[in-house]
Amino acid sequence: MGEGELLAELLVAVRESADRSAARPWLVRLAAGSVSAGTLRAAAEAAGLDPDEGFQGWVADGPGAAEAQQRLDRLAGRCAVGEGPEGVLILTQGVPEGEVLTALGPVGRLAVGLLRIGPDAARQTLADARAAAALAAGRSGLWRFQDLWPLAVTTAAADRLDPLLAPAVATARTFPHLADAVRAFADHGFAVGPAARVLRLSADALARRLDRWQQLTGADLRTLPGLTASRAAVELAARGR
Repeated sequence: MGEGELLAELLVAVRESADRSAARPWLVRLAAGSVSAGTLRAAAEAAGLDPDEGFQGWVADGPGAAEAQQRLDRLAGRCAVGEGPEGVLILTQGVPEGEVLTALGPVGRLAVGLLRIGPDAARQTLADARAAAALAAGRSGLWRFQDLWPLAVTTAAADRLDPLLAPAVATARTFPHLADAVRAFADHGFAVGPAARVLRLSADALARRLDRWQQLTGADLRTLPGLTASRAAVELAARGR
């Protein structure tokens, strides 16, 4: 279905329901696609959101879209909720993060994009959240793009970086226990103690695994390039790249 047809269906849905909330799932659907900024603007206006105000995107594993919209409608500000292959997709305006977290209640995985402003803000922030959700790989917790952007950008450029990442990707596939060690180290403050506790290993055992990783890949986890390349390689290996 073309861009114009999608927008026309959105406007028909609003007219038939006499309720701007009927356009909110359409706004999310369009923001998750590749329509023009002009179409996004029209969709935001139809849904009762301000296209000139900042948007923040979210991906949640639950509750369902209809229930999430009802919960978020109780808050000050404006929200639009839809669904995608990653889970429930949300766009918020003028709602603090903490209030969104409280309104949604316990969820398994919750990813959040940057607060963005501009004609393409809805699409950009939703792309942020979807990238963070992909990096979560089904794991529970709060995943912020602002914390994960180096990894998100690196994995998105995997094809260009293949000569750099290929040895580490191969190592991660062959030795998944070493990949787990790298992931835990990177995701728990680059500290051996907390990472070892998560893996139920002694600190010495984890340190040996990290040393072995460096021997096999040549990537020094004590440097930013080595750590970034290693963490990206682990992610790519887990995705089957």
